[in-house]
Amino acid sequence: MTEHRPDPASDNSDQLFPIRTVSSVTGVNPITLRAWERRYGLVNPKRTDTGHRLYSQQDVDRIAKAVSLLETGMSISQACNVISRKTTVTATTKPSGEWQVVGKRLMSAVARFSEHDLNDMLLKLLSRYPAHVVVDQLLLPTLEKLREKDTPEAAAHAAYMAMYARTKLGARFHHRQKNPSGPAVLGLTFPGKGNEIALLSFGFAAHEAGFRPVLIGPPSQLVAIAHVARVRKCDAVVMALHKPPTDEVIDQLAATVSRSPAPIFALGAGAQRAAEALTAAGVNVLDGNARSALGSIRSNIDHRAQSPVAAGQV
Repeated sequence: MTEHRPDPASDNSDQLFPIRTVSSVTGVNPITLRAWERRYGLVNPKRTDTGHRLYSQQDVDRIAKAVSLLETGMSISQACNVISRKTTVTATTKPSGEWQVVGKRLMSAVARFSEHDLNDMLLKLLSRYPAHVVVDQLLLPTLEKLREKDTPEAAAHAAYMAMYARTKLGARFHHRQKNPSGPAVLGLTFPGKGNEIALLSFGFAAHEAGFRPVLIGPPSQLVAIAHVARVRKCDAVVMALHKPPTDEVIDQLAATVSRSPAPIFALGAGAQRAAEALTAAGVNVLDGNARSALGSIRSNIDHRAQSPVAAGQV
């Protein structure tokens, strides 16, 4: 039996989709979808006789819109209000202060080295938001603030938080439940404060968008990524960069690009800062949030599938 998938360009309001399909298309896990329905009334899916949820195309569109708003820094409650009222989001629309409030609580828990409080906070947040949104809107900015303070105490807090985030997010990533069947993407990063957490954020976003992410740590030899991409038959190589790569790394990229069986992309704040040098080395630098970047990567993969000569072009 063929499973129909939601079409963002479709006007067909009669088609209904099960929660697993909606989760795959929107990148929002089923637990979070149910929470958005129960707590905020974002959608009101129909039910089968056995109680299973069935979502309309309009429901899917509302969920996708909510995810886009979350990635601008809005809270889920504010995003739902914007969607329900059909308010126009402009450049002057300010994100909710919820992230700032939670950020202060996070700072307090880190200052007390309280794993219990951190676990409680992270569990609640991940029930309301996709993992990559929590990382990008809370964990990375908080870690950055700690590292900006030039004191022994702040250095200890930053080291503790970085280890906590890598351990907890890494465990969550490797114990993810669904197994996407989409394109395989090799994700990697380089030594740099925050880069490994940024890589995990990309991994979550890719997985939630239906990709099959393969994550590796900083390679001692950059050309090794071509070997990994070839063995795993990856459709794209993605460098997730919170901090820009060193000049030495960029010098090696041109040779790596020519050997890689898949095009190489770079995203994140670090990629933007080094965009000119990365582009000159043959790397496709993507702007925007993870969701839009993954859309560009998927378009590139689809285009190359139809026209292999176009490999490496966005």
